[in-house]
Amino acid sequence: MKEQKLKKFQYNIHLELATFWGNMWQVIEKDINDKLELEMQNKYKTLDNKLKKLSEKQVTTNASKENTQQDAVTQDGFHFSTSYANLRQPHNFKHQM
Repeated sequence: MKEQKLKKFQYNIHLELATFWGNMWQVIEKDINDKLELEMQNKYKTLDNKLKKLSEKQVTTNASKENTQQDAVTQDGFHFSTSYANLRQPHNFKHQM
């Protein structure tokens, strides 16, 4: 219902402007549409670039998470994340006094 009202409103404005400007209205309307199209292309290009950068960043982040969160299986069949498994490894710490 709202869409029909908007289309009718737009049509009425178009008729009023065509009546006021006469033959010049077609030139004016084309100029307006060309400028709007150029503006929209610039906006969508910017948004596409941002989306591309975010997608690349997310793929990189997910790949690094996969590498760090793989499970390690001990000889007795227990599963540990690699970060926890690394904690279980003996370390050669020397106590200094």
